[in-house]
Amino acid sequence: MRAWPGAALAAALAAACGQTPSLPEVRPVAEPPAADVESVVFLIGDAGLARPGRSPVLERLRREVEEWAARLRRDSAVVVLFLGDNAYPEGVHARGTRAYVEDRLHLLAQAAVVAGPQATRFHAPAIFLAGNHDWGKRPAPEGLAQLLHQDTLIDSLRAAGHDVRLMPDPGKPKIAVVDVRRHLRLVLIDTSWWLLASPFPETGAFLAQIRDALRGAGGRAVLMASHHPFKSGASHGGLVPFWKTLGVRYLLARSGALLQDLNSIPYRRLVDGMRAVFRETGAPLLYAGGHDHTLQVIERFDPEDPLHMVVSGAASKTGRVGYVEGMVYRGAKAGYMRLETLRDGRVYLFVTAADPRYQACDQTDDAALRECMRQGVAAYETDYAARLK
Repeated sequence: MRAWPGAALAAALAAACGQTPSLPEVRPVAEPPAADVESVVFLIGDAGLARPGRSPVLERLRREVEEWAARLRRDSAVVVLFLGDNAYPEGVHARGTRAYVEDRLHLLAQAAVVAGPQATRFHAPAIFLAGNHDWGKRPAPEGLAQLLHQDTLIDSLRAAGHDVRLMPDPGKPKIAVVDVRRHLRLVLIDTSWWLLASPFPETGAFLAQIRDALRGAGGRAVLMASHHPFKSGASHGGLVPFWKTLGVRYLLARSGALLQDLNSIPYRRLVDGMRAVFRETGAPLLYAGGHDHTLQVIERFDPEDPLHMVVSGAASKTGRVGYVEGMVYRGAKAGYMRLETLRDGRVYLFVTAADPRYQACDQTDDAALRECMRQGVAAYETDYAARLK
């Protein structure tokens, strides 16, 4: 076996065990007047363990959706983006199986955030993106079959009155484009399709769709979103404790051998392809993903990257977070993010977060459960705010 070079080993240890750089000081940003806000998009990922009535983070989000729908009083001015891994651990199983009952509860908990009277009245949609767990962590055709179970379940929830849908169309080499009022365009990508199902000849056409969507934005700010983030300072971005596995997983991650990590060879190919598109069209204002169970805000460090990048994958799991170039905020907390687009085109970002102990309530006693939910919902507060444009 080839020996691990001493200098490289020392560098790996330094990267894994060195001190995390401090972040720049954040200046307070005032909340714009509600009368100036044109649209609100909530970004929340990895909610696949949530259960109805037991998730303070989703209850807090439901209340915010209601408040904003009542304030804006315009159809489709409030949107919730669920950034994948909507049903742990293996997506939605076939109807009639024992696992399907639990899977359906996870989706119901998320669909409930747009089921309130104001959200219903003003048609606030919830859009679900697919994550690797929604594919059952398996390649096509088995993984696609699992994703289609989720699509069918979401269709049934929509038929029952919930304004929910899975986008883009599952298992197809397509992106989805949604224009939110006048000043914001959503470009939605199933990055798990790229990793688990994409035949090589179709990837050029896939990138061409992204190019067309950015070119056709017509002056709108562009929010690109997928399950896998563009950049991350947590485990899927390469932050792996060397000592935890005697370096094995760390070295695998650094070599690109772990498919779901951002430095895997297929994912690097996607990122390189998107950067080539951005060189032609200009970069999007924001790229949002989940996948890592943290909250992160990262500003562009490489001139070919999106202007801003966020990780919002802390709906039902939390994990460690370190550092990546350009990071301005990080939180190993539960929560979600809110993007406000103003009538004059300005765009603001807010992070709502709380201690991970307020992520879920598992009490069996009804009174204790109600108290946990009350305390949990009250614990969420704005942890970061910035003007992006």
